[in-house]
Amino acid sequence: MPGIVSHATCALSSSSPVDRIDAAVEACRAAIAVAGPGYLPYALWYVSDAVDVAGSTAAAVVHGQVGLPAFAGAYDMCGGPRSTIGALKIASTSTMLAVVVEAAGASAFCFGKAEPNTHDVGGANVTDAADTSGVASVTSAFESALNAAACSIADLSMVLVSGNEAPTLAASLAVEPSRILVGSNTAQLLADGRSLLEPGALFAQVVGCDGVDVRIWRR
Repeated sequence: MPGIVSHATCALSSSSPVDRIDAAVEACRAAIAVAGPGYLPYALWYVSDAVDVAGSTAAAVVHGQVGLPAFAGAYDMCGGPRSTIGALKIASTSTMLAVVVEAAGASAFCFGKAEPNTHDVGGANVTDAADTSGVASVTSAFESALNAAACSIADLSMVLVSGNEAPTLAASLAVEPSRILVGSNTAQLLADGRSLLEPGALFAQVVGCDGVDVRIWRR
């Protein structure tokens, strides 16, 4: 089963397009270095909430600067919490690289089958443009995700909450506050959260934006 083999983050020195691309490239290079010299992703998924390269595909620019092989695809996704979770979901299906540029910086995740240390074990989503915070959708999505992962809320060591109105969404969950970690940057929160957990721990990622996405991961 593919999973996260490695991840790396790089802080932004400014919000300029050049610095955003540079941060993405550095994060990708660092994640690949940890994954090992034999790591060759089939595709790179690039998520940004800004136009980082005018008249070109930002993912292709990052692809070239990182030095990925020509057979590896390079794809841009529009910015926002759902684009981030979408890129992670796609990359988790094979040996792929997802890199997300947010206000906090760039976060790169190498997915693959070679000794992955974090698996996506189940999830669910509800799309509702009227539910910008995800509060109205989260109960049903959370229950469906737990059923898909064959676990209960009590089995979760941590719940990572991000999105349009993350504090409001977190307050609506039937989870003790001590097990909830809230952040405005979805990819950075995943990178930080998984680093805090012991091997074997289950944790949830909840992203509220025009509905909600819930993913259950095993560290």
